[in-house]
Amino acid sequence: MVKCKICRRVFDNFKGLSSHLRQKHKIKSKEYYDRFVKKEDEGICVECGKKTNFTSLKNGYLKFCSVRCAHANQEVLGKISKTCEERYGGLGLSSPILKERIEATNMKKYGIKNNYTRQDVKAKSHSPESLEKVLSTKKRNNTFNTSKPEKKLKLELRTLFPNLKTQYKSDIYPFACDFYIPNLDLYIECNFHWTHGGRFFDKNNKNDVKLLARWQDKAKTSKFYEKAIETWTIRDVLKLETAIKSNLNYIAWFNEEQANDWINKMRVG
Repeated sequence: MVKCKICRRVFDNFKGLSSHLRQKHKIKSKEYYDRFVKKEDEGICVECGKKTNFTSLKNGYLKFCSVRCAHANQEVLGKISKTCEERYGGLGLSSPILKERIEATNMKKYGIKNNYTRQDVKAKSHSPESLEKVLSTKKRNNTFNTSKPEKKLKLELRTLFPNLKTQYKSDIYPFACDFYIPNLDLYIECNFHWTHGGRFFDKNNKNDVKLLARWQDKAKTSKFYEKAIETWTIRDVLKLETAIKSNLNYIAWFNEEQANDWINKMRVG
């Protein structure tokens, strides 16, 4: 039995409730779910933090945004490992059945059991040319994990400072800084994503400590939360300490409003 949280009418199943919502209350299932049922953190991929798709009134939102994230999750990997252990005697090459199949395929195609033992393959994948190609591709396609707000800011900053540099490293600041303005000798980091905590981590701040505890709990089953903890409590703090130690002109924006305020001030002069 399912009860409508708007008019309290009872239905035998979610299908009946869904039809009732459309006809009686003129709202879609997702809108109803978001208003009356959705839980905190639901609709966010537990592995990467991106939004997930809504499925139905009964099942709500997907736990992961993609198959890739699902397969990267420790809880899911544990289930996959258990299934493979039961069916094949192990996961991946630890399974004698799968190992035999893979080796047979490699022998047929390349005349060798393990293709990655070939010296030409190893040399090519680790060569300076190969690594430079990866870097060049990221620059060409602008795929340095840059968010849409950062791309917008890049355009606005470049109108004010044509010599703007992105992903800038220097001897005194050995990180890929989001923006660097040469004529101001200014380093700018855009910490918009929630993994930056909304502010610099302070171990003496009770709210920061509480938030860290929540992330640590989620990190037990999510590699992404592990990375988020490292980003917020270690890398961001290290960047700040480096900037202070080197007496750099340094700005860290934690939201678009801070960035836009600074840009507007620079426009006014």
